Amino acid sequence: MPFTKLLSEMVRAVEGGQGAIFMDGDCEYVQYYGHIDSFQHKLLGAYQGILLAMVRRAVEKLQCTGLDKIVTEYENARFVTKMLKREYFLVVVMRVEANLGQALREVDRTAEILNREIA
Repeated sequence: MPFTKLLSEMVRAVEGGQGAIFMDGDCEYVQYYGHIDSFQHKLLGAYQGILLAMVRRAVEKLQCTGLDKIVTEYENARFVTKMLKREYFLVVVMRVEANLGQALREVDRTAEILNREIA
């Protein structure tokens, strides 16, 4: 399945969804979709990647396991960042008033498909 189609389906399924970005472990985008300027989209994804790396280090220091996703909110936007296989990750961008439950369900559904595609 083409990644753009998959990301667009996910964003459309979330009431208040604005965009999504699929990124690799070096914070380079693989694909994105959304109603946001492409440069800003890539920048937001990179910021979430940096945050994810910081959270991963903290989790390792605490000797915890099972980090799956993080939810952040700032500047009138909410982000769900989901870890994938091989240090890839998926970021969903939505309005603050968006339906978080829908976003969590859709990001998990989309992550399952992406993980099957990641070699």
